[in-house]
Amino acid sequence: MRSIIVLIVCIAFFIPSTLAFYNITYTCPDECVHNRTVAWNVTIGNQGDSDLVVLQVKFLDAVRRIVLAESDKLELTSNDPNASGSNRTLALSIAKGQQVSLGLQGILPLRNSPAGLNYLLCLTTRRPLEYWALKGPESEYCYPANYTIEMFGCTRNEDCPIEQQCSEHECQELGCSPCQYAENHVCIDYACCSDTDCGGDETCVEHACTPISCSGNATFIVNHGCAEIPCNQGEILSDFQCVEALCSYNEYISNFTCQTLDCAFNEGYLNHSCVPLHCDPGEGIVNHICTPLDCADHEALLNFTCQSLDCGFLRKAEHHSCLVHTERAVQVGLLVIAAVLAAIVLRRYHRIKKKALVDSLLQRAKRRKKP
Repeated sequence: MRSIIVLIVCIAFFIPSTLAFYNITYTCPDECVHNRTVAWNVTIGNQGDSDLVVLQVKFLDAVRRIVLAESDKLELTSNDPNASGSNRTLALSIAKGQQVSLGLQGILPLRNSPAGLNYLLCLTTRRPLEYWALKGPESEYCYPANYTIEMFGCTRNEDCPIEQQCSEHECQELGCSPCQYAENHVCIDYACCSDTDCGGDETCVEHACTPISCSGNATFIVNHGCAEIPCNQGEILSDFQCVEALCSYNEYISNFTCQTLDCAFNEGYLNHSCVPLHCDPGEGIVNHICTPLDCADHEALLNFTCQSLDCGFLRKAEHHSCLVHTERAVQVGLLVIAAVLAAIVLRRYHRIKKKALVDSLLQRAKRRKKP
């Protein structure tokens, strides 16, 4: 809270034979910073010889002359209806030796001096009723003395423009770089400021990386633009830039990229081309290279690869070839002999049965012929 006490002898034209004594105090509920509330308390005392009639109290910006706060306009009235003048509330009349207090409230503007806000006190008064019960003239007088509200430039970032921040109770410039912008009192990087800040297939447009769209014959994207023939001979496109072509042994250059050779199984790679392979005996082809192969015992080297042998039932794959399966052959032979013997026995059995049947039939025929 700040307090100002002043003793003024008023000019006779303004308040004749009247001595006005006033005391001013102010408070800021949330620090004294622009755009925040300030509350004044004004105490006015009458040390003159007659009543002091006050119609309005006002605080005025001492530099910009804007009203900071003012009380409602009051009115001096009498019992004579012709003297009422308006419907305003009864004026503030201060008797000799008395004092009254008024509270005013306003919003602080920006400082008008390094120390804070310089302001003036203005009083509007009216002379007492003259003859025939008519009102006396109103007068407003602003006291020449400046009074100051000590103000901070800021106490938080929100008190400052967006391109500034609050530091030690003052708004300081952020100092953003050309490739930054101020937002919420901090410097934020733009997405891009030049094409080099973007991907190879993008270009910087209004600080935003925008995909490149090519048309016509210029279908290749290179160095953030479109080209029909983007690179020199022996170069390829890598990340949308021309670089020396260092293709692998099994690749070749096509459309400014390294492409894998599509060679046949029996072809190898030479100077980034496909060539026939001539492998030595015992060698196979693995990944288009002649390689000695150590095939498994049941495999044989066929068509330059290890392949499983299909030896059939009576033979077995062994030592990379098909050999007679002795055990299985013996078993099959025994089964054949057993089958033959069984057939012979069965055949003899049928013959015996057949002969017995014929003999029985002949015996019956003989018995029938006897008288």
